[in-house]
Amino acid sequence: TTVAVTPVQTLFSLPEGALPSLSALSVTGIEADSIRPLVHRLTLDDRLTTLSLSCAVTDSARGGERDGSERPVALSALLPLCQHIAPSVKSLTLEHIGVSPTHPSALELPYTDMHRERQALALRSISLSHCSLDVDALIELLQTCPKLKSVSLSNVHLTSCVGQRERGGERGRERDTVPAIEGRLIAALAALPSLRSLSLSLTS
Repeated sequence: TTVAVTPVQTLFSLPEGALPSLSALSVTGIEADSIRPLVHRLTLDDRLTTLSLSCAVTDSARGGERDGSERPVALSALLPLCQHIAPSVKSLTLEHIGVSPTHPSALELPYTDMHRERQALALRSISLSHCSLDVDALIELLQTCPKLKSVSLSNVHLTSCVGQRERGGERGRERDTVPAIEGRLIAALAALPSLRSLSLSLTS
């Protein structure tokens, strides 16, 4: 069974067990406040194998900073987000990941076992489209998915916030060059033992 849900509130209104044979779910137009409860709701489904989440498009998701108050989302919590998804999910698609200025940490998922040993994820396919994220967060996710066979990045903007903090001093405020960021990503992808399909479309 495949179900597409818009808006996401429709999913929250369904009782547990209402879709016992659900194997694929696509949710579009997710607002910042709905990300956390949605992911926790999906942990109840052990037959779900394909999940697609598309956030509501904001100016920050498009990369716009017209008045200086909007900013690209920093996916520092990308791995915790994915670790909350049902372990049966093998294919994950994230699109238009962006938050409004009033919800700068909507993807931060404060959970009690923050210091537990990270479990390897069962994902076989990851697709990110129209996202802006920290390259170290993406690499961390890739390293936690040893069985990945397919990776697709379409119109993805990569930053290096973590690297900036580590360097310190005057140079610590400088951003990594685009070739350096892309080089780190390529090295992480090349280290995936099961990767068979790769599609990259990065924006500067």
